[in-house]
Amino acid sequence: MNLGKIGKLGEDIAELFLKKRNFTVIHRNYYTKWGEIDIIAEKHGFLHFLEVKSVSREIVDNVLHETKEIDPSENMTKDKLSKLSRVISIYIKKHKIEKWQFDVVLVYIDIERKKSIIKFIENQLLPE
Repeated sequence: MNLGKIGKLGEDIAELFLKKRNFTVIHRNYYTKWGEIDIIAEKHGFLHFLEVKSVSREIVDNVLHETKEIDPSENMTKDKLSKLSRVISIYIKKHKIEKWQFDVVLVYIDIERKKSIIKFIENQLLPE
């Protein structure tokens, strides 16, 4: 499975994860000329801007099989965070949002076994 399909599948899995936890998804793949945010969702009056990072990994007995491949969280570079900060800033100004936070969803997908493990990292800091 190619990287684009892994990314799309990871976003689909993340959306289901969020909905099961009473988030209301407002946007998927919200684009501006500065970049894109994967998911914008609302819960308890807070807007959550969510970046989803996905990787294919073997999962055995609900445990990740360690590999030397890159961890999806390592894709959160300073440049990527700066672009996300700009996209979020544009959105909150345009929609006059006061209560918001930035979260990261790491999705480990085992294609063969049709399993996934999700790590939800809430309220991450963005560069100013």
